[in-house]
Amino acid sequence: YSYNAEKKSLFCNSAWTYATDYALVPVMFYLVNKIITSNADNNNSSTQSREESTITPRTTIIRLKYRACTLLLLCAISFTGGGVAHQFFTTIESRNMKVFRFLWTIVIGAVCAAGGVLGAFASELARLGIFSYGDEANNNSKKALLGHLVPSDLFWVGYSGLLVTTCAFGRMSYQRPAADTFVAAVSQAPPHFFLMAIVGIVGTSNSWRNTAACNAALTIKDVLACNLRLAMNSCLLPTYALVLYRTNIPARYLNATLHAWLCACYGLQCSSFRKIIKAFEK
Repeated sequence: YSYNAEKKSLFCNSAWTYATDYALVPVMFYLVNKIITSNADNNNSSTQSREESTITPRTTIIRLKYRACTLLLLCAISFTGGGVAHQFFTTIESRNMKVFRFLWTIVIGAVCAAGGVLGAFASELARLGIFSYGDEANNNSKKALLGHLVPSDLFWVGYSGLLVTTCAFGRMSYQRPAADTFVAAVSQAPPHFFLMAIVGIVGTSNSWRNTAACNAALTIKDVLACNLRLAMNSCLLPTYALVLYRTNIPARYLNATLHAWLCACYGLQCSSFRKIIKAFEK
């Protein structure tokens, strides 16, 4: 893919854009640390019943944590590469160099891969929350449906791999490189909706709520808050384009505002992920 001045190839090189990109990187690492170090209050207890250990395997909780952390680390990679690209590739000639193509593939590829990680988090939550509680007879019938209704990890690997490959071959590229980010972000819609559905089912499941250690661990309010936070990203695609083309607000200020909104989105989503993980740890 090549950029052409006659096709109005535009790329913001303002400090407002790349500085806020860089500012988001330590925020992502801070959120990763919050997830890794989050523990339920009763985790400090020296004993745990055999029944609790069976219901919620520790390894499953760890997988949920690692997938949430991987999602945030991919965001950190994307923001770092985006900051470098906006700061140093200031001409069309520089953006037509292979080094920019490689760097921008990493930036957009990370966004593409994040969708698969989000889907894998949802699938793990489905296995843990929907199919791990209730009597054994019901459990067996539910587990029989697991392979048909809940996508496997291999599916999400393929999902991400297909999108990253499409990105690498320039099939998501536009004369405005920033538009590539929005196209890649749209690919996260299916896993986003899947996760919202799983959170809703888990949070309102009678079998789970009747056997969990504490009904207050994950309230209906928490479910609604989580799904609202997951939906916050969706308003960016129409809003950004409308403001950019229908107003006189400079792109640098719009980009800085977008990054501030993303910071709020990821911070709130991280809070919900921690709440979900703690609910099962309890």
